[in-house]
Amino acid sequence: GEETEAKVIKPLNALKAQLKNLAKPDMAPLEERLKQAEKLIEQLKTTSEYAESPKSVDSLAARIAKYRRSFKTQQTKMAR
Repeated sequence: GEETEAKVIKPLNALKAQLKNLAKPDMAPLEERLKQAEKLIEQLKTTSEYAESPKSVDSLAARIAKYRRSFKTQQTKMAR
């Protein structure tokens, strides 16, 4: 009873309090970089180089989309 509470519950509650007080990182710079990358890829898709070799640009676009999804997931987790 009380021994368990003293050894486990109180330290756990102290850690939860510390976690809530941690500053959340500013996601705005990363969001801006993702937007820039997406915009540049759209511009690349209009070039003749893209028409000759779409595979590399498409794989880069897919990777950026993956980062975007991870970013959104992380934002959702942090909002909780």
